[in-house]
Amino acid sequence: MKGNDALSRFGLRHGEAIRFRRSEHGRWAMGRVAGSGSDGSVLVHDADGAARSLLPTAVEVRRPGRSGRLEWRCVAEIANSSCQLELFS
Repeated sequence: MKGNDALSRFGLRHGEAIRFRRSEHGRWAMGRVAGSGSDGSVLVHDADGAARSLLPTAVEVRRPGRSGRLEWRCVAEIANSSCQLELFS
């Protein structure tokens, strides 16, 4: 399950809901995680079913914040924090 290992590096699960922007100042669009690319990108399917390959910095996922409430967080942040935690285990 090489694809799932790559997704877990990003802190993502296949089929998980995400949001992304088509351009830097565009509106947020919803999608689902479909996999990861060999170049370190995240493969997503948008609401219309179209596949997109995006940088982790352009994708956000809902995760618990400091107060425990779900908030949108950048996938690149989540990947960095999970890599850092592995150093202590």
